[in-house]
Amino acid sequence: MSFAQVRGLVTFTAVLIWLAVLIGRQFGVSRSVYSAAMLVTAMLLAASLCAQVSEWAWGRVRHAARQNAARRATAAQQSTTGGTKGSLAWHAMAATGAVGCAAMLVSGDLASPKLRSTFSAAGRSGRRGHVIGPDTRFEIGSLTKIFTGLLLADMTIRNEIDLETPLGALIGVPAADAMTLRSLATHTSGLPRRITGPRPAALLMAYHDPYRGTDLDRIIAALARRRPTVAGTFHYSNVGYQLLAAALAAAAGTTWPDLLQQRICGPLGLTATSMTPDRNTARGHDEASFPLPYSDYVPLPGAIGLFSSVSDLSRFLQAQLDPGSTPLGPAIRLSRTVQTPAGCSCRAGLGWRLKTTGGARLAWHRGLTHGFSALLAVIDASDARRGLAILANSPAAVTLQAIGLKALR
Repeated sequence: MSFAQVRGLVTFTAVLIWLAVLIGRQFGVSRSVYSAAMLVTAMLLAASLCAQVSEWAWGRVRHAARQNAARRATAAQQSTTGGTKGSLAWHAMAATGAVGCAAMLVSGDLASPKLRSTFSAAGRSGRRGHVIGPDTRFEIGSLTKIFTGLLLADMTIRNEIDLETPLGALIGVPAADAMTLRSLATHTSGLPRRITGPRPAALLMAYHDPYRGTDLDRIIAALARRRPTVAGTFHYSNVGYQLLAAALAAAAGTTWPDLLQQRICGPLGLTATSMTPDRNTARGHDEASFPLPYSDYVPLPGAIGLFSSVSDLSRFLQAQLDPGSTPLGPAIRLSRTVQTPAGCSCRAGLGWRLKTTGGARLAWHRGLTHGFSALLAVIDASDARRGLAILANSPAAVTLQAIGLKALR
């Protein structure tokens, strides 16, 4: 049990005691028992508050110490096939104050088909005796959407479905006729950002997983009560990708994890990308560097939920930078083609955010869970092609994106 869970349990226990003696007071509980129980309640709540304040203060100290240490660090760099030693992971850890980082930079000249991969690591995995390496697995959060988008592109290329197929043709969802698979993949369906699962005592428990227990039936029931807004406007939606993944699985007659393994992981040789952690998986941490339990997105995957390594993501990036080398090439090109309607506030492909600056085409997405952050990005410039993956076992996705895109450019 994590520190945050213990603190939440103490708070929950204090409130239960308070409610019990308050009710008992109406049934003749003596004043001495009442006073003692209220004293215990006050002590527990005070202990929980002190623990929370101490956690915050300790987190700020640890954050500053890690940043200072990372800025001074000049060693402990590791590299693979590229040969040149880089410090992308150290820079990422210095900028974010993360507990640990793993990074992979893939690059090559347009004139040559050869791609070089450079690995770097910094910090700690959170597991005793486990040093962060290329195969260390992290939660990758919303990078999962890139995989779901590629599945959609692959099934479209195979003529199994169409981007304009209504969601209602595949699964029964209220108002689904106005939602196409393309609108789900580009966040223009009008769906809300998320629909949470059952939350008993959620306000009292630290780091409650909002998606735990969320399945398709719960989302359908929630949408029956709350209709989507007008489609066509960009509104980031995890719900949209959860429904998209369910629709793709229904169209293929299998589950989303099995579809992922058959269509993407198998052909690309991704051996560390799946829905479940193992002994090679880093431990997630909160902003104060206290360990957290892994998230639970198994009931309805597709938006968030995958674990992966920079070694696997390096293979994925190589396929992105050299689509002709894989049977997924046409689907990769389709997934990185702008799919949002004209005048939309954000340009998006199927899973990717897209931007063109100075003749260079940039595709990226960041990922965030309670204990992890991630970035995957690809850039095609006039003189070179580059891609990078950065994974961290602390929540710092926005800062990670800023330093990652700066390094990529």
